[in-house]
Amino acid sequence: MEDELDIQEKTPGGRDRMAARLQAKYPDRNFATDDEMWDQINGDYDDYEGRMSEMEERERSLVEMMNNDPRSAQFIADLAHGNDPWIALIKRIGIDGITDLLNDPEKMEAYGKANAEYLERVAQEKSLEEDYETNITASLGEIDGMLSSGVATADEIDAAVDLLHAIGTEALQGKYSRENIEMALKALSHDADVTAAAMEGEVRGRNRRVEEHLRSQRGRSGDGLPQLGGANNSPTASDGESIFDLASKA
Repeated sequence: MEDELDIQEKTPGGRDRMAARLQAKYPDRNFATDDEMWDQINGDYDDYEGRMSEMEERERSLVEMMNNDPRSAQFIADLAHGNDPWIALIKRIGIDGITDLLNDPEKMEAYGKANAEYLERVAQEKSLEEDYETNITASLGEIDGMLSSGVATADEIDAAVDLLHAIGTEALQGKYSRENIEMALKALSHDADVTAAAMEGEVRGRNRRVEEHLRSQRGRSGDGLPQLGGANNSPTASDGESIFDLASKA
């Protein structure tokens, strides 16, 4: 009886086994609470269902293709078994059969369009390669300038380039994650935030200069009231004449 209890105590329960499994898959995570563990399980299950749905859709399309044209099934079977599908095709219909297919008058228009699409794709690929060679040279110049000016270290630039490459690859695949979108939003608002901060700093500086000017004026004029001059304390103008003398001349 005691041995059975010892075995039960040493045997991990379902939660412990699941926690250990998740910990092995996500070593940087800490599944301390049930909520954290169930959130990860739900996320993994959603990902699993999504991949299964995509797999079922691909399988359904493949089966439909084989049903519509049994020759495609043989072609795929040859590939699956490591056989050269073109040699297998020659074995089935011969060189003359392939020649007849290429010279089929009902297919000539379709063959022409397919060949035009091929040539266009090759031209686009060549153009992209030329653009890449030109752009990468300019990009390396930009990176060298950033390194020499101390904007960032080589490791930081490598990490940034890797991130941009990953984002670009995901975009080509139609993937736009919340994290990447939030990153783009922050980048778009950065210039506006910098401009607003600069304007705010300019206003604060202007206000400070005005305050300093007013403070200096008050320091020169005492309490800010008009000064009374002369032996009899008669109000005088700046040239020594009293305001009554000025009034008599008016």
